[in-house]
Amino acid sequence: WSSNVCSSDLTPGTAYRLVVPARCPEPGTFTRLQVNWVDNSGRGLAPYLSPIGCTSQWAEYATVVHAPAHAAAGHFYVTGNTELPVLIQHVSMAW
Repeated sequence: WSSNVCSSDLTPGTAYRLVVPARCPEPGTFTRLQVNWVDNSGRGLAPYLSPIGCTSQWAEYATVVHAPAHAAAGHFYVTGNTELPVLIQHVSMAW
């Protein structure tokens, strides 16, 4: 996985905390925390998307997500929500 994407097997119905230390050099920038859920056959389920306002100082951005009932894995993405740059240190996920 790259520094802004990670995939993980998971337990349906379990809460997971996604944490991202990041900063945005330009004002008015948003980062996006996203989970693309897939079932056992690899079919996509409804994704989780959360745009978060980002500051010029390093900060920890976090959210708690709940794996859907039929989810077998989640692909966690952290990206900019626009064309403005977002600097990301790493992505972590824990339950």
